[in-house]
Amino acid sequence: MCFQIKHHRENECELFQELKSDFESLPEKSLAHETIFTLRCLLLKENKNVDWWENVIQKLEHHTEIRHSKSVCLEHDRKVCANLKPIYGANEKFFSESEIIRVCGVINVNAFSAVKLENECGSRRVKRKLT
Repeated sequence: MCFQIKHHRENECELFQELKSDFESLPEKSLAHETIFTLRCLLLKENKNVDWWENVIQKLEHHTEIRHSKSVCLEHDRKVCANLKPIYGANEKFFSESEIIRVCGVINVNAFSAVKLENECGSRRVKRKLT
């Protein structure tokens, strides 16, 4: 079924097959979508979109120092790293933990969020006054 989605098939699916990994074995299943989003950003560096990695992802604010003063952000990054550990492994063959944390920050600081939970790690949202 996943082969029906071209973007998935040509990116993380191929990697999961190569590593004999899947999202059923994630230690932090509640962050599966955020982990995939983070992985897709990281794969820009390795795949055909190096320009996007260098000229967009690397230039966006990540506020890692500020985010890591918040325990909820530290915990979030730790969980995403745990989910990606089977992929990047101890030898950091694909990408380092610091790159994962930076991308988590880029997503957190720059992505739009329609709702903000009380314990959420600083995502931005747009407040609109209805007339």
